[in-house]
Amino acid sequence: MKPDPEEHWRAGLYLRLSKEDETQGRSESIANQQALLQRYAVEQDWEIMDYYIDDGYSGLHFDRPGFQRMLRDIEAGRVNLVLTKDLSRLGRDYIDTGYYLERYFPSRRVRYIALADGIDTFDKRCAQNDMGPFKSVMNDLYAKDISKKVRAVMDAKREAGQFIGAFAPYGYDKDPADKNRLLVDGPAAEVVRGIFSEYLSGDSMAEIARRLNREGILPPSRYKAEIQRLSYVNANAAQGLWRAETIRSILGNPTYAGDVAQGKNEKLSYKLKASRKLPREAWTVVADTHEAIVDRESFQIVQRMLESRGGRKRSKPQAHLLSGLVFCGDCGRPMTFCRRSSGQSFVLICSGYSRYGACNRHTTDEIQLEQLVLGRLRNIAQQILPTQLEKSLIQACGKNGTEIWKQEKAHAQSRDRQIGQILKALYEDRAAQRLEESEFEELVCSYREERKKLRTVLAEEGDESMAKDLPQIKAVHSMLYFEQPDRRLLCQLIDRIAVGDDGTVAISYRFSDPAAKTQNIKPAQAPVRRID
Repeated sequence: MKPDPEEHWRAGLYLRLSKEDETQGRSESIANQQALLQRYAVEQDWEIMDYYIDDGYSGLHFDRPGFQRMLRDIEAGRVNLVLTKDLSRLGRDYIDTGYYLERYFPSRRVRYIALADGIDTFDKRCAQNDMGPFKSVMNDLYAKDISKKVRAVMDAKREAGQFIGAFAPYGYDKDPADKNRLLVDGPAAEVVRGIFSEYLSGDSMAEIARRLNREGILPPSRYKAEIQRLSYVNANAAQGLWRAETIRSILGNPTYAGDVAQGKNEKLSYKLKASRKLPREAWTVVADTHEAIVDRESFQIVQRMLESRGGRKRSKPQAHLLSGLVFCGDCGRPMTFCRRSSGQSFVLICSGYSRYGACNRHTTDEIQLEQLVLGRLRNIAQQILPTQLEKSLIQACGKNGTEIWKQEKAHAQSRDRQIGQILKALYEDRAAQRLEESEFEELVCSYREERKKLRTVLAEEGDESMAKDLPQIKAVHSMLYFEQPDRRLLCQLIDRIAVGDDGTVAISYRFSDPAAKTQNIKPAQAPVRRID
């Protein structure tokens, strides 16, 4: 079929440029495409109905706004000729491109021309028409190759700890000088610190969200759009309000501890936008890539609270001191807090019994259990905190134990080398008879004794273990002076508390207990569970 010279052609000029195409330079630019197509349409004396532009859109998908607008004009009869620079501008997926080329356009008597490829669907004399399907396949393979290369580059950046997200997490900005680096955003960072602090103090996620909404604090989606002026749209945002899910997302994000965590989702195919969430162990996490908003110790405590069912408890007016720490000694499930019928106190019951009818009740009085646990911790404190250690703890306040040990070790090594040089100089002075023998012997003896003590310090691994436990030791020390320790302190000290059916309480600690890592305590009176 030859194009009818009398046909009034109403041309739609379609222009597309993806981010990958930008590397091709000006030849693929929107401005260049427009100039080329406009000049050709004018030469052919066609009426240009409109320009349909998709800048920054991949050719693998056809839900592009410009393309969809052109289809609506075709359906309305405004356009009967589609003109593109080449076939790849129309699309790179050979199946969908073939559909429009061989079915959609012909069924609506729409003429399609790919200028650079020499394709004209209304000109049967055009030899290049038969090459259309082949070119579509080649365009598809090109897109697949580009997708692999882009993914390889992104993987390399992730492994190097470079941030590659489109938007920085709430609490951070992208560095203007390096878009792959995160900088702390002061106002939002303060909100994040408050969220962690309140959760550690026992507030539920719902309570934290309600407080932020009451105070008029903008949630992440609105903050990015209104304060940071970013073109950010979150389809899950609930009418611009904080939600418990938002709080949960912030609490579980390693970014706030100074780590970049990426690769959380995986695309199902280079042709599809759909993706699947990956398990946490499959994420790419690189530590200490930027300034942390929350200290690592607090972040790790929060993660343990989140992993525990107690850490995800429903909202209560007052948090339980041992929430998230108590487990059934038989089935291993968390113990849940239940209010007594009097409404004045709580008991703990095995969740395996209360939810599934499995196991036994293991009923335990909350106050009795708290007193027993706190009493044991105070006893330990008196054992592992002799008077001479108190001075070291006060001096080390606010410092990390491992860092203190490293500093002491480095100082000892430096002094050891210095003494070696001094001894060498003394021997040289004695050989040159610049020192009397008695004076020489006295100095050598003194320096050798000092060196012996230094090397004893360097050889003692136990001191390093003590230094590593220093944050926990400091926490036990503070318990000696506080009548009501908070839950953050207990999470710092205790790994889990297991309550047996016979009332035995087994406590596993997060520090080096001088007696054992786990202590089995049986009350002197009746078992703590027998309080019904």
